[in-house]
Amino acid sequence: MAKKKAPTLRIEMARRTNRRLPRKLLLNVVKRALADSGLSWEVSLAVVGDEEIARLNKQYLGKARPTDVLSFRLDDEGDETAMGQIVISADTAAREALAREIPFRDEIALYAAHGALHLLGHLDGTAEERRRMMTLEFVVLSDSGISRPQE
Repeated sequence: MAKKKAPTLRIEMARRTNRRLPRKLLLNVVKRALADSGLSWEVSLAVVGDEEIARLNKQYLGKARPTDVLSFRLDDEGDETAMGQIVISADTAAREALAREIPFRDEIALYAAHGALHLLGHLDGTAEERRRMMTLEFVVLSDSGISRPQE
């Protein structure tokens, strides 16, 4: 009997913003969110500004405005390796962190967790789905050393 290969995780991060980023934290958050999936993953994590994320939001979701995070699952069902892309707006994270009076690093880490959970298929369209997503985000962030109050 062939030995089952252990799942692997490869994350590449691109920074297309002038903002200083907590790179290790973001990579750790995505890793923790995907760790228990049982799948091998290749993930691209891009941190951009509002202008670029607004363009992507319009192109892929038909919404002509900035958003916090976009996630795209890129593999086909049955592929050996799951593939995905997470795009985060550093501008939105900075604005929201200021409004909520929390550290920028905590807000942008939330977006990384949220995006990774979407790659796993979690949704947030209904109140129940949002509650479930927030619970999962809280666990991922807590495991990453961030204590963030639930909203």
